[in-house]
Parts: sequence; structure tokens; C-alpha cells
Amino acid sequence: MVLDRRLRIAVLAIVLGTFRAGVAEGQLAGAAGSSGGIAGVGSPLLAATELEQHVTHLAADALAGRRAGTAGAERAARYVVAAFQSSGLEPPSSYPTYLQMFEFPVGVELGRENRLVLQHGDLRAMVFDPGRDFLPLAGSIADRVVQPVVFAGYGISAPDLGYDDYADLDVSGKIVLVLRFSPEGDDPGGRFGRFLSERYKALIAREQGARAILFVSGPATEEIDRLIPFRIDEKPQGIGIVAMSVTQGVGRRIVAVGGGDLAEWQHAIDESRQPHSQLITNAVLNLRADLKPRTRRTHNVIGVIPGRDPKLAHEAVVIGAHYDGLGIGGAGSLDPVPGEIHNGADDNASGVAALLELAQFFAYPTNRPPRSLVFIAFGAEEEGMLGSANYVARPVVPLENSVAMINLDMIGRLEDELIVYGVGSSAGWLKLIEQANANVGLNLKLMSEGYGPSDHAAFYLRQVPVLAMFTGVHDDYHRASDDIERLNMDGIRHISAFSLELIRDLAEGSDRPVFDPREFEPQQIAPPVDVPVAVRLGAVPSPAGPTEPVIVDHVLEGSAADLAGVQAGDRIVRLGQRSIASVYDYVVALRELSSMGEHSMIVERNGERLRIVVDPLAGRP
Repeated sequence: MVLDRRLRIAVLAIVLGTFRAGVAEGQLAGAAGSSGGIAGVGSPLLAATELEQHVTHLAADALAGRRAGTAGAERAARYVVAAFQSSGLEPPSSYPTYLQMFEFPVGVELGRENRLVLQHGDLRAMVFDPGRDFLPLAGSIADRVVQPVVFAGYGISAPDLGYDDYADLDVSGKIVLVLRFSPEGDDPGGRFGRFLSERYKALIAREQGARAILFVSGPATEEIDRLIPFRIDEKPQGIGIVAMSVTQGVGRRIVAVGGGDLAEWQHAIDESRQPHSQLITNAVLNLRADLKPRTRRTHNVIGVIPGRDPKLAHEAVVIGAHYDGLGIGGAGSLDPVPGEIHNGADDNASGVAALLELAQFFAYPTNRPPRSLVFIAFGAEEEGMLGSANYVARPVVPLENSVAMINLDMIGRLEDELIVYGVGSSAGWLKLIEQANANVGLNLKLMSEGYGPSDHAAFYLRQVPVLAMFTGVHDDYHRASDDIERLNMDGIRHISAFSLELIRDLAEGSDRPVFDPREFEPQQIAPPVDVPVAVRLGAVPSPAGPTEPVIVDHVLEGSAADLAGVQAGDRIVRLGQRSIASVYDYVVALRELSSMGEHSMIVERNGERLRIVVDPLAGRP
């Protein structure tokens, strides 16, 4: 399950990225014929011993934590392929080896054309050296900028605290030079603690219209004068603006062009607790951030059980669980130091084990239902739910023919209750859940939200009813201690039995659950109490990555957006006071709006920008 539930749920880190169709050449050739550790066809009954065998294999040290794009993840994919094949599932016709390959970004690397040149009228330009004098931030966008430079203090805009470096400062189209940290230092618990990060400062600079931002450790700061390290695992373009780190020497030279002194300017701010922002006269920078994306390949593993009823076989129930993990730690891990294998027994060998047992059960000839079943072991969920985003972009059964999606993610720690998300995605779920649980007797905690930190969210975005099984976060979540010894295997069997009954009812019933759009806007499953509830406009964004524009997928009929004239295909450029460059911005903007009064929305349609006025109270809830 993806880390940081409150942020990533809110913004649906349901990224489509840039995927390449096709099957990996040679990488997993012959996988369908490999035993992969499966010793023949098992019993069609749900067996705790087989569940444990699956988890033991997937959570073994030999798979090195199954990080997407690594050899361990590919071994896990081969294991799932072999299990599907031995159980009798068919590969999709478009992916004859069961493997739906896609590429995904894993970070960036420095190109050869990074440049920073200080121009000063007719004087000779100063050329700085990349790596010694300056360094792009890994989340910077790649671009060239030639613009004047504005000093914006610490780059903080906090009017509620009586401090705003951007007050009465015009930075539109310019390059902003800002000090790291704050007038009170680098204390995260201090008054300015929430404004310290480079991401925050870059967002504010972008909001103010700046083209680029430079960070410098000020001479008065008790910090070694060093460049911000370049992280190759950073999400490319995640900052949303050209961003660089420069040494104090570079910062001093830039300020000196305008006759100023960087140390004096910083002391003036620190002593008065008031901004000292200003245009640096005659200073023009010619800079370029040259960053190259790094990608890896991984796979969704897809097995199909064709329905036995010719009238219903074109419809399918999708059952999913992600097989990737966090490898040896690092990005996404909650362990402080990387290097130890994160076996991910609960997250999510437990869900894959249930997936394989359910596939084996329904593939047994006498258990094959009228509707088809599509079993998917998703790749790259931990990288931002990329496998499910790839699948909904290239489904093997059209999404309009997908009856429902059942997701199994972290079901290995059953104690008091099973949490079931997505109940609000269809008014028909309550009856089906009650029927399915009648003979299993689980204590259920039903949650209406269809958005969530796992692969079902991509289907929910496409208006497919979803249910997601989850036994809760624990102390071993995203840590190397998530091992098989801590699992409740009997609990996994009971959850599998409950899921089996649900799947059977869905696949055999003449009626199918109808999607309920009433909850259908970005929101958090468990928002912090101090975060206001988002205004609901009814302009539903398409799945998008953290650097992709926000395109309206569809508009809810009768909603505020519908009445205001927003259309599917519109690109949202601005909402209220916030410019929208990503789905993150869109969710933040929704939370900043008041439910009372009218708000301005700027959209791009057919190459033209239109201003639309939306009134949340005008639409139906």
C-alpha cells in the first residue's frame, strides 16, 4: 500500500505516466512455461497451507523485496505467471505470456548542458561550473531561462504570521533568489517550520509567476555552505519550476551586481523579522536545467477465466492485488536507514496469496461462473499505483463491461475487524456484502470512500464500482520487519472466503452494481482535523501523474461545474487564487475555496483560455 495516505489519497497519485505497449522482449521469455515454484495444480478449495506457501515464496529474502523494475519483482511476476498457468487461467489475447509490460519513471539524472551564467550589462559574463558552483534540484523541470533576478528573502509567504517575502514584490517572469531555512533558522517545530522545505518555496515562487528559483545557504546561517544533494530517485519535474541550488559565492556575486551584500540583507531580515526583498539591479541570469528521466520496465500479470454464459461472458469482474514491494528500503520506507530487505509479507504478499487462491478456485471447471473473471497482479503500486493506471488505460476487458473491481492489499493482520473501502461507490454494495459475509462472519468496518491508497482507485476514477479489503496499518508497515511470522494466516483465509462469496455473487447475478457518483471527487479517507473539507464542483479530473496537467475527464450532470459550462476535455489552468499545474494543485485549490460565493476557474479549451465562474451552491450536492 502506498505511503503517506493523507497526501497521496487526496491527490490520487493515480498516475498514468508514459507507458509503452507490448510485452518485454526476452526479459521474461518462457516465463509462462516456468514452474516458478508452483508444484502442480492445487485443491480448488481455499487452503491456509497454500496461502502460506504463496506468502513464503513472495516474502522470501531471495526476492529482495520485489521493488518494481528489479530482478526480485520479475521473479515474483514469474511466480504469478506460473500459478495462473497451472491453475488453468488463460492469458489475454493481447498479452499471450500473461504480461502487460509498461515503463515507469524512477528518477532523473543530470544531462551535459546544465548552465548558469551571470550577465551584467557590457561587462564580461561570469560562467559558473555545474557540480561545484550550482546544481539543479532533481525535481526541477528541464528548461532554459534568461531573466532578471529578484531577491525574495527566505521565499516565505505567511501573511497570517505577519511575514511575507513576496508582499509588494513583482517576480512575474523573473528568476527568484531565496535563502534556505527561515529568519528563525531551521527548526521544524518553530513558527516557520511548515515553510522550510524547498518544495514549498518553489510552489510559492511558481504561484507568484517566477520562471525559476535559486536556493542559497545564507552567510548568517549556521549551515555548511554546500549544494543541495542531487537525488536520482526524485520524481522528475515534481517541483514544477526550474529550481537550482547555488553556493554562497555565487549568491554573493549575484547580489553584488546590484551593489548589495547578501550577508547584510540576511542580517536585516533576521534582526527585524521583516522582509528585505528587492530587484537586484542589472543582474540577469542565463541558466539551463538539463535533466534526463530514468525509467525501468515492469509488468502487470493478467490471467483470465472466460465466463461460461455466452450472454454474460463479455462482462467481467476484476480482482487485483499488487505484487511489488519496497526492495531494500529507500524511497517509501519508514526505516531510517536503507539497506535491509523489506519482504512485504503483509504489503502485499498477503493480498497476492489470496488472489492466487481465488484464481485457482474459480478456474476449477465446476466453479467457473457465467461472467468472466480477470485476475491482475499489479506492478509498481508502491511507485504511485502505476500498474493499475496502466491497466485502465489498456484494459483487456472494456471498462464499461467491468462489473466491479475487488482489491486485496494488506489483508494479513486481521485482528478485530476487516476494513472494506468503496462501499459508497454503489448503492448495491450493502446487500451484496451482507450476503457474502453471512457464512463467514467477519466483523466489518465499512467505509464509503472509493478513493484510496491502492490500485482500486484507478478503477473508481473510471466509474467502476470498487471494494478494497484492508486490515489496517501497523508498526511494521513499510519497514523491514514486515515478515511472514507476524501474519494471521487464518485471517487471510477468512478474508479470501469473504471475497470469494462477493466475487461469486457478482459473477453469477443477473444484475450488476450501478456506480454511485455522489462521492465522486478527490478527497481523503482520513483527513487531518485541521484541514477543511473540499468544495465539490463536479469537474472530475482524469488520472494523472504529479507532473501532468489536470484534464477534466467528465462533468457530473447538474453540478456546479456543469451549470458553469465546464466541459470534458478542458484543461484546468487556474482555480480560485491557485494556478493548477498538477492534480496536487487541484486538490489543494478545492480545499481553499469557500462553499459560499462565486469562484473563478480558467480552463484551456481548443487552444484558447476561458474564464468560467463557478458557484458551488448552484449545483446539486
